[in-house]
Amino acid sequence: MDEYLFPAASPTMKGLQAVTEAAHIATLPLVTDLAHQGWREWFRAADIRGVRLPEMHSFTDSTDAMQSAVLGFGAILARSRIVEPYIRDGRLVRLAGPAVKARYGYFAVYPTHHRPTAAVANFLTWVRQEAAQESNDLPPVFSGKS
Repeated sequence: MDEYLFPAASPTMKGLQAVTEAAHIATLPLVTDLAHQGWREWFRAADIRGVRLPEMHSFTDSTDAMQSAVLGFGAILARSRIVEPYIRDGRLVRLAGPAVKARYGYFAVYPTHHRPTAAVANFLTWVRQEAAQESNDLPPVFSGKS
């Protein structure tokens, strides 16, 4: 299953109301993790040149980075699959700018020379069904208006 990266932040984060386009994100404090794709790649994909990235709060784990964004430490380059519940319950909002396809996705890997157990077969069926239902719909961009 594919994953997409897009900027997100707490809806109560100071300065968020002024972020109406992707270039404005560079004015916010940023949060990052140790992923292979980061803010530099995102700004490049957004066709925003000459951005001098500020010092960032950096975390080794994506979910810790996400939690720091929820707490208002800064905007995060969110992973669509991890951020979904945070956006659904309003703890984070998607910011302006593109959603970039991540270099890596999610895969179920198993040896084809062994018949999967019933539990594994059921899990694989479920994963295939979830992937088939996936529409890759991304959350709407936060407008700052209620």
